Amino acid sequence: MRKLTFKKIVLFLIITLLSVCAVYSLSMSLSFVLKLSKQLYSQTETPKFHIAIYLPETTRSFFSSMLQGAEDLCKEENIALSVHKLDENSSQLFAAPYISADGIVIYSFSDTKETAEILDTIAESSIPLVLIDHAIPTNKPHTHIGVNNFELGCFIGEYLYNNQNIIEPLIVYSEKSPGMYAERELIEMGIKSTAESKLTKSILCAVTTQNMLDAEEIVSTLLNTNPDINTIIFTNEDDTIAYAKMLVEQNKVGTHKIIGFGSSNAVKDYLEKEVLDALISVDSYQLGYQALQSMFEICQIGYTSSYVNTGFAFLKKNNETED
Repeated sequence: MRKLTFKKIVLFLIITLLSVCAVYSLSMSLSFVLKLSKQLYSQTETPKFHIAIYLPETTRSFFSSMLQGAEDLCKEENIALSVHKLDENSSQLFAAPYISADGIVIYSFSDTKETAEILDTIAESSIPLVLIDHAIPTNKPHTHIGVNNFELGCFIGEYLYNNQNIIEPLIVYSEKSPGMYAERELIEMGIKSTAESKLTKSILCAVTTQNMLDAEEIVSTLLNTNPDINTIIFTNEDDTIAYAKMLVEQNKVGTHKIIGFGSSNAVKDYLEKEVLDALISVDSYQLGYQALQSMFEICQIGYTSSYVNTGFAFLKKNNETED
């Protein structure tokens, strides 16, 4: 009798275990089928809109991250995205009104009269237009995605005011960062608004070209003719890295207060090693993501904000962050 009872218990446990395994296998199979069905549906579903994005023809991480942000938004909202490359003169924009896009997003190095006329032509063809970082003056309204450069200047000025008795700055603008160069007056107004009492002279400025390595030569020349400069402010990541590398190689770290620009691990490494005193970090991923978000809103509901401030982080070598 006891043997029979024991066998029943063992049989019951085996049946229970097999039942649990069967239920688990069934649930996993259903989950796989649902996931596969969703993937097949997303692959066959017609995109809601076709949006074209024009970015500079470069391998810089700033623009790679920007494109990633744009692509991620398009995946989330089922938007077809076509990517087009621009040269320094943005000559490829001539074809933009004729590519049958529901909207066009542009980051242009060029702000010439010819470029502005092309943008007006796009607007006149009733194609919505969103500009990233660089608010090129046009006759037609458009949405601008970027950083509040007056606020950025205020952060720089406040930092310098709190860390120096006398401020003799050199701001290194760049053709590689046209948005900040175009709004240089706002940056300088911001610096003056928070640090004017310690600025003994007018703010000295320089401009680097598309050349990745000319920052060292341009800055060194200005330092030789203006020995009172005690602060160098960069507005481009390539210029920051090139100059920081030179400081390390020539054992000149600490000779001037250096405020760099960039968000890559390479430039942040110079901040961690205290080659840089501070770092302006703009999230280019958010620039791309927010630009496509704004264009999606225009295509879907007919309007969006005329300006979206994506913000920035002001990093210091003692690991403090302000934004």
